[in-house]
Amino acid sequence: DDFGVESANVSKVVVVQDLTPLEVSLETDSYAVDYGENVSVTVRVTDGGVPVGDAHVELFSVSQRGGGSFLASSGTTNSSGYFTTVLTAPETTYVTHMLIVATASKDGYADGSEHFYIDVIPPLVIEANAEPSIVKSEGTADINVRVTYDGDPVADVTVSAVANNGSFAADEAVTDAHGECTFAFTAPLTITSIEVTMNFTATKEGYLPGSGQLVLPVEPKTLVVEVSVDHKSLFSEATSNVRVHVKYEDTPIFNATVKLSSLGGGNFSEKGKGLTNEKGEAIFVFTAPQVNEETDIVIRAVAEKAGYAPGEGNTTITVAPGVLEVQVKIEPSEVGSEGEATVTVTVTCNGTAVQDVLVTPDSSSSGVFSPNSGTTNEEGTVVFTFTAPPTAEKLNITITVTASKNGYTDGQAEAFLIVNPEISPGGFVIPWEILLVLIIVIVVVVIVVLVKLKVITISWGEEGEVEA
Repeated sequence: DDFGVESANVSKVVVVQDLTPLEVSLETDSYAVDYGENVSVTVRVTDGGVPVGDAHVELFSVSQRGGGSFLASSGTTNSSGYFTTVLTAPETTYVTHMLIVATASKDGYADGSEHFYIDVIPPLVIEANAEPSIVKSEGTADINVRVTYDGDPVADVTVSAVANNGSFAADEAVTDAHGECTFAFTAPLTITSIEVTMNFTATKEGYLPGSGQLVLPVEPKTLVVEVSVDHKSLFSEATSNVRVHVKYEDTPIFNATVKLSSLGGGNFSEKGKGLTNEKGEAIFVFTAPQVNEETDIVIRAVAEKAGYAPGEGNTTITVAPGVLEVQVKIEPSEVGSEGEATVTVTVTCNGTAVQDVLVTPDSSSSGVFSPNSGTTNEEGTVVFTFTAPPTAEKLNITITVTASKNGYTDGQAEAFLIVNPEISPGGFVIPWEILLVLIIVIVVVVIVVLVKLKVITISWGEEGEVEA
């Protein structure tokens, strides 16, 4: 064909009849049209100059870069032999030679055809790209624009730029010898991902104006939140510092609002809300919940500040049931029958006083505790008064206390109290050990006195025997 394209070989049987061929002529408003422009195309069918009505007409266009489109690509001629339609030139970026072909057919006639060429004139072509291709909120980018015509760069073209968001340092620029120019663009403030649409227009005398568009993604500046704890493992109700560090890229963020929450219980100092210092850090105290089995607690921190997208981070603390440690002190350690002693119980866990522990005392003998149970105070202490039972003999009483609280393993401890027997009316009871010694002393004294009074005489026999 006219474009140098060679088809494959085909064969077909043709029946030849001696028919008069239709005469076809083509007319148009212009043989050089702008890209995308509409142009009228008129087909006239005749036979020896006489109009032929009701002839079937078909039109098509061909070019290396795509043909145009017809408002109606086929139809029939009127009584004057005319068929008129509208051709829309293709939107090409190169000068394009487009072939227009019209064919006409009617019973009793041989087909006829005609063709002509239309030149499609392209506009100035704009290509735009951004460096970087993705920009951060309030960040800057260089927008590079290149203008060509029929594939070649065009110098001294005035390019104007408009964006639906953000701003250009200058909204016009002129291309250099390479057909290039650059715009400095500043992205808008955003805390969500957005796209900025930029439209460019290129104008120069002697050329059709061109337009181009660039869509630039703008990402928010998202805060980076790092969460750490002083202790990764805690017992029930134990505490640990939670440190939250907020930054953007490598810069600490001052006065960012930090909010803490935990999945699994527990609570935070300052109700879990605070501001970062100049180092981008906020510190809270976390108090572990009461647990009866080992539990992982997820601590989540969210940081916010105007001009930034919120960021979040988390860490995990493992909380295990605490083990109650019990100490018992009895004062005095020895009382008389029905005497009173103060029993002081202190409960700790890992060296820290535990409050609200239920403490129940018991004794190996009778006796009365007042109260019969109690709970520890902030110092982990509870005090009981023990009244010893009446007794006529010495008692060694074992006092046992049991401590329990939800989230802890029960603790137990013992202490000992001596209860002396009751003193008889008008005298006192001498322990038998002392009484035995006194009897021996009295016997010795009596013997010595009797000897001195010569009531009894003691002599030694020859064999060492004593005679009285």
